[in-house]
Amino acid sequence: MPKQVKCRQCGKTINKPAAIQLPNGYYMCSEQCRDEWIAAHAPKPKQPPNDDRKALLTYIRQLDPNANFMVITAQLKRMIADYGMTYAGMRYALWWSVNIANKPYKGISILPYVYNDAKDYWQWQQRMKKQVGDWMPQDDDAVIIRRDVEEDVFV
Repeated sequence: MPKQVKCRQCGKTINKPAAIQLPNGYYMCSEQCRDEWIAAHAPKPKQPPNDDRKALLTYIRQLDPNANFMVITAQLKRMIADYGMTYAGMRYALWWSVNIANKPYKGISILPYVYNDAKDYWQWQQRMKKQVGDWMPQDDDAVIIRRDVEEDVFV
């Protein structure tokens, strides 16, 4: 009786001569299992450096040059895991809390409390930009252009 081997993908037991052997010594029961296993175990591409994270840390450094970045990076990692925040979202939430809500910067521990408000504000801004972009003046509409107000908008 031929030796039995177990498929690494589906777990089915098959005869060794009928199995498909991979270069690393693993056995598969079919071409489909081999392709699925190769796809699942393909090396992951290296992620590019996170520019959003660098931008957030730079913004925090601008707000507080003496900040403890060992603690801040741990807090950021926890907020991403616990609350599902993004680096760009956290940066915008900090900007919103300082510039729009006029709250003094006292650390990033405020982020879980202002993140959703900042997100709602950003979504409202995007809706308004879309409405203004789609709007076409009619013949009887008066358009007033104000050039005296310099608006500080976060980009």
